[in-house]
Amino acid sequence: MAGPAPQSAETLLTSAVTISANSTHTEEYDSGQCYEFELWVDMTTNGSATEGVEIRLKRKTGSGGTKGSAPWRVKTVDVGQSNYVSYFGAVPPGTIDIEVENKDGTYDATLNQIYVRKAT
Repeated sequence: MAGPAPQSAETLLTSAVTISANSTHTEEYDSGQCYEFELWVDMTTNGSATEGVEIRLKRKTGSGGTKGSAPWRVKTVDVGQSNYVSYFGAVPPGTIDIEVENKDGTYDATLNQIYVRKAT
């Protein structure tokens, strides 16, 4: 039976990224041609923080292109999480920005990894 074949998961970061207090880090991902892709974001937040992290997916017109102003999907990571993985489910093919906003005013958060798995 023909249909999408899930590929092995890819990692998008070569090393963890520290997100300073009240800062946002953005990673662009272009899936190329595929049926869809799955997306996971692995975060660590400080237990002493009073605010968590918000992860937003925003659609783009293409690689390096204009992104939508409204988030397409949003997840929140609470304070005191260690290697907490947020699953965004199946995402239609195309280009997205993965925005990770540390909402705490004092403590850093860590973006450990972003994983994608395409269905081709």
